[in-house]
Amino acid sequence: MSPGPLGSWAATILPLVVLAVLCGLAALVMVRDRAGVADRRRLGIDPEARLARPADLAALWVGAPRRGRMILGRVGSPRGRLVATEDSHRPLDPAVPGWLVRRAQRRRGPRGSVIALGPSQCGKTAALAIPAILEWDGPLIALSVKNDLLGATIARRRQLGDVAVFDPAGATGELGASWSPLSAARSLAGARRAARSIANATSWTSNSSGDMSFWTSAAEDLLGQLFWTAATVDLGMDTVVRWVVGMDRDTVRGLLNPLASHRDPAIATDGAQVLAGFEGIWANDRKQVSSTYLVARQMIQPWQEPRIAASAAVSQIDLDWLLDRGPDGRAANTLYLSADLDDAERLAPVLGGLLDDLMRQAYSHVGHTDTPLDPPLLVVVDEAGNWPMRNLPGRISTCAGIGIQLLLIYQSKAQIDAAYGPKADVVISNAVTKVFFAGLSDRSTLEYAAGLLGQEHILQTSTSVDSIGLGGPAGRRGVSRSPTRVELLPSALLRQVAPGQALLVHNTLPPAHLFGRYWYLDEDLHALATGRRLSHSDLARQAAARRRISPDDGDTPPGSTLARPGQGTTFPMGDQDGEAPWDVFREWSRPAAGLPHLPQQDRDRSSGRARRNRPRGQRRFW
Repeated sequence: MSPGPLGSWAATILPLVVLAVLCGLAALVMVRDRAGVADRRRLGIDPEARLARPADLAALWVGAPRRGRMILGRVGSPRGRLVATEDSHRPLDPAVPGWLVRRAQRRRGPRGSVIALGPSQCGKTAALAIPAILEWDGPLIALSVKNDLLGATIARRRQLGDVAVFDPAGATGELGASWSPLSAARSLAGARRAARSIANATSWTSNSSGDMSFWTSAAEDLLGQLFWTAATVDLGMDTVVRWVVGMDRDTVRGLLNPLASHRDPAIATDGAQVLAGFEGIWANDRKQVSSTYLVARQMIQPWQEPRIAASAAVSQIDLDWLLDRGPDGRAANTLYLSADLDDAERLAPVLGGLLDDLMRQAYSHVGHTDTPLDPPLLVVVDEAGNWPMRNLPGRISTCAGIGIQLLLIYQSKAQIDAAYGPKADVVISNAVTKVFFAGLSDRSTLEYAAGLLGQEHILQTSTSVDSIGLGGPAGRRGVSRSPTRVELLPSALLRQVAPGQALLVHNTLPPAHLFGRYWYLDEDLHALATGRRLSHSDLARQAAARRRISPDDGDTPPGSTLARPGQGTTFPMGDQDGEAPWDVFREWSRPAAGLPHLPQQDRDRSSGRARRNRPRGQRRFW
């Protein structure tokens, strides 16, 4: 039956009217939001500060772990899109839809270093560092003072390739590998580089005064000469320690004299130069000689302990081993550097010296081959404030170009300021990606983050009422609206964010709300660590049960403990003596004793009630 003329007109006009009303409302909202602020562009962009929309981060999108790209977390929600560091040498991820490809290409950048800032218990290790290690399919170096980093990842890394644990003090209980600074000291240039690596890792050289820098350089020169002498005649670090502690002149001179006239021209040339330098040191004033030896003694202090000296008897670790892809070309080797927190400063010349030596080898390797490392090398330095690296201001801006993905984790910007002084801004500004985790309360970090975010305009409404005159009309009420500038993200808000969440500032993109992925709450990450896949609800119930039994520190899996010497990395699920980490994690993945096993429908109803009863403020924070 035909609707007739009236019905036809109504069917035609009504949608047009609705569309016009919607367009008018949208225009009104846009005008009100701008609140009198004129549309403008500066340097080709809108100067109004705002948080990133999902499409703004398309260049970072990944659908799954990708070679050479370290996943940072999710944006938008705990189940939102995965975002990762960039690699402009590879095409965009298939997760980027076709209509966004051109926009993403315009905002792409190169690979860059990552700095994560956050206090203890904020999740920066469990929600960022451990997931990055579990998913990385290339070579890896991980330096930490906490055993949870090794314990949660070593089983997975053993699936990918060979694993070495350099633990000179026996903090983890794992069978330790060995390394000696003398391994590359058979040439004078190599000996000097080895001495420089140790000096770079000595804490009091990072921001030393002019006088201290002089003595450090003098001690570094002395150690370079002694390293070459010991390496050339096949002696070890224990001998170097005796020479320095005893200020032994005669023994060293007795070795250098024949080396200076060696039949090998290369040895003779280096020997003559070392002998001249050594005699030059002893030709100085006695006080200067004593000061030089005293500083050198402090630089090699860890090797004065028999256990540390024994770890330098031979050298098993070098870049060639780390980059070895195995017979099938798919291996990814791993090196863990471990120490207790109390030993970190004391062992900094050993662990930091090895890290510096490997990175120096990487620079030399790329310089000779003119090809960046592929697959890239991931270097994770957890609690980086304990490992001052004097040459970090120079390397943080260049290491990405040679194929090193660097992740540095600090508790605050104040740690960087204390370690590098005037060069602290060089370190943090050259990190392409900055992640500010929840709970930050130090002024330096909050002020720095606020400076990166800028301000936005909001609509401010003012109401005024005319006073009532004698016998006059009633007071008139006036409403005015005007724009005012406020901080995009107040400092107090960043402090109150839930643990595991963070502010992501990447390159030239707008800032974003980042959700970290706790490895023991994420199905995929937990499966990589343990070999057993559990549902998210089961993982959450497990974590809650373990936390009630043994509260954790926010970064470690609930109920975890430090490794026991000689027994490997374990978790307290009964007596785990002699049990492999893989089996230990399998045990940890089982439901806790006494935890009720609800039917699936009951668990669904329970979780639904929890979501409905959750205050809105706990779901999003800006």
